[in-house]
Amino acid sequence: MSIFTFSKNSFEGQLPGETTILVTRKHWIFLALPLFFVFLTALLVIVLTFWLSSFSWWERFSSLWEFIVSVIFLILWNLGFYLVTMYSLNTVIITNKRIIENEQRGLFKHVINEIQLKNIQDISVKIMDFFAQLLNYGDIEIQSAGAVDKFFFNHLPHPEKIKNLIMKQKVGEI
Repeated sequence: MSIFTFSKNSFEGQLPGETTILVTRKHWIFLALPLFFVFLTALLVIVLTFWLSSFSWWERFSSLWEFIVSVIFLILWNLGFYLVTMYSLNTVIITNKRIIENEQRGLFKHVINEIQLKNIQDISVKIMDFFAQLLNYGDIEIQSAGAVDKFFFNHLPHPEKIKNLIMKQKVGEI
């Protein structure tokens, strides 16, 4: 499913007559890489367990090792849950009237930034390195005439398409 489909999503604080055009998150690679290392660590613990079980002293210390492994897996499970939660809750919503950034800064701190489309003066896209070019993600910087001078949206997928969508919304082509 493409992220560039028209959405009928509603959200908290939606204005009357406001329609959701796009809901997006950081590029999927920023979830996949940390989760890969969580799974790699779990695999390393399993391999280490099989290796340690081949020693003669294993029987005396296996209960302690099982407790340590249980604690490690509990930590890895919680870390994976935290990574998926932060990825899912950090969104950028583009509507026909404004852009809203929902930023979750931990489990209990939530910040919402928004910019009215009429206050947008300039939008620039930055694709920083080879992997960003290859995977088609980048940063979007929006210069505003409002109280906050600039808005930064980091690691978004298809930044050029998102920029064009915002510009079309601003001039009312959609």
